[in-house]
Amino acid sequence: MMPVPIIEVVGWVLWEFIFAFIFYNSGSVFLRLLSFGKVKNPIISPSAFRKEKPQLQNASLCYLVGMVFYMSLVIIFIVINNS
Repeated sequence: MMPVPIIEVVGWVLWEFIFAFIFYNSGSVFLRLLSFGKVKNPIISPSAFRKEKPQLQNASLCYLVGMVFYMSLVIIFIVINNS
């Protein structure tokens, strides 16, 4: 069996513990703001996020909205710096 490259382990840790938490909470906040409070996905702490992650409903939508927000910030930053 081949050993797992360290970059894969680091990427997995970053995704599971940092990016997933940031993307989920950012998406949850933006969905709540854009729907004027009609969508009520919980905003949770890192310790509760680790425990409740499998039970979260509509989590993929929160991840997607959070990712799109941060990707759009990166694109805006690149466009501004290249002009």
